[in-house]
Amino acid sequence: MSAALRAGAQFGLVQLPLDDPAYVQLAALEHMGCAEARVSPRRPYEVRAIRQALSSAKTVTACRGPILDVLTRRFLARRDDMKAGLRGGGEATLRITGLTGGEFEPLWNTIRPTGQGDQPAVGIAHGRLTWGDGSADQVVAVGDAYAQTGSRNDPTVRARQFRHTSGVLDFGEAYISGRVGPFEGTIGRGEEAWLGEGRESLFLSANGPAMDRITGSVSTHDFEARVLFGSLDDVVLDSAHDNIVGTQSIQRYYRYLAAGAITWRPTRVVEATVGSMAVLPSASRALDLFYVNPFRPYPDTTRKLVNVTNHVETFGALRLRAGVATFGGEVLADQQLKSDHLGYLLSATAPLPTRLPVSLDATFEHIGRDTYTSQYYASVPQHYGVPLGSVLGPDAELGRIGAEVFVAGPLRVAGDIGIWRRGKGRIDERPSQPSTGPDTPEQRATIGSLTIQFLTPVVPVTLKFTGATVTNANNVSAPSSSYGQTQIIASYAFRYP
Repeated sequence: MSAALRAGAQFGLVQLPLDDPAYVQLAALEHMGCAEARVSPRRPYEVRAIRQALSSAKTVTACRGPILDVLTRRFLARRDDMKAGLRGGGEATLRITGLTGGEFEPLWNTIRPTGQGDQPAVGIAHGRLTWGDGSADQVVAVGDAYAQTGSRNDPTVRARQFRHTSGVLDFGEAYISGRVGPFEGTIGRGEEAWLGEGRESLFLSANGPAMDRITGSVSTHDFEARVLFGSLDDVVLDSAHDNIVGTQSIQRYYRYLAAGAITWRPTRVVEATVGSMAVLPSASRALDLFYVNPFRPYPDTTRKLVNVTNHVETFGALRLRAGVATFGGEVLADQQLKSDHLGYLLSATAPLPTRLPVSLDATFEHIGRDTYTSQYYASVPQHYGVPLGSVLGPDAELGRIGAEVFVAGPLRVAGDIGIWRRGKGRIDERPSQPSTGPDTPEQRATIGSLTIQFLTPVVPVTLKFTGATVTNANNVSAPSSSYGQTQIIASYAFRYP
């Protein structure tokens, strides 16, 4: 009952935080062959869009089951009696981590000693105020502040440490959204992940801190377009560490991100997406809105690119359904057209004909040696040193097979095993100062994980075991060594989000 009442109090334009349990449950419905549960190729999802997807899924026999029942009780109960006004809520989270051998996550980083990995215990407290116009779903304003006792090895933190502690105080989300017919707009701080799943994406991921941005979108039954213009962290280049010339030995660049994407979904069987993204460094705070237009032709983009410090990427994605199975493919290309500038992702999921909801999945991801790289570090697609694209970073591959089962209602068990290869490239490395030479051996590893989750909106709990056996750790010739992590994440949410 508390879960249903909390969901009923959510305004329709509220953007669901990416660590909310609903993302895992909605993805599981898709894996089970429920095409109607597909909300959008971009995240975060709006509450109103989730409600629309669930309303469609309720009418399809293949979607019915314990997963849909849990989501229906949460999002479709009491949604029509919302009143305009201000609402408050909060969430308290405790994260406990144990490391063995060292830290190998996130995968784009180097393998580090235990003392540089996740802290043993971290507490996080969120306070949230939301104002909405009720069931009209025309406007909403959200402010979310948080305090965190430790920020080490947390790529989502952008704030400086508070006084002389390892903790931080910051705003995670702060935005205003409005809607007129099929058109929507948002201004403020928030997370953005396009394509992929969860926080991860080959193109635009949310593995790093929330971004200050302006977005606009238009959605119809079979068409969706979205544009984004955001600010990234500043970068200071100097002649000692970067390929800069001129009279100034130090140059500060203000960096911006422009992105646009169009999705065509004529039926539930086919979904196609195309778009592009540009990292725009500038010595001044002047803005160039050219790259925001998602309808511009590709050749026009290449002619417009006269500033060699800009970094432009184009991408395409295709999802196909064959019966209850889903197949996906994504490709990304840097317009620098280097020798190995492509990245791609192939995926497949299918349910098993069992009484319990069980599905299998397989993915293979390849990131080229020159993907996400640039002559100038100010142009590299990263935000506070975290990749804007794949968590693998440049020159890497990852193949995985996995399975998940919902044992009872919100109780989920999932596991996977894979092969991971990584070359010498690092996203946070200055292009003119490589830390490894041409004869550097490749790092190779076998990695796996086991996750047990209790996916309730009020008291979600996650228990996760991850491990890796790595050869040539950090691209240094060395025999295999083992690393492991055990993590428990438990939260209590009151009217959150």
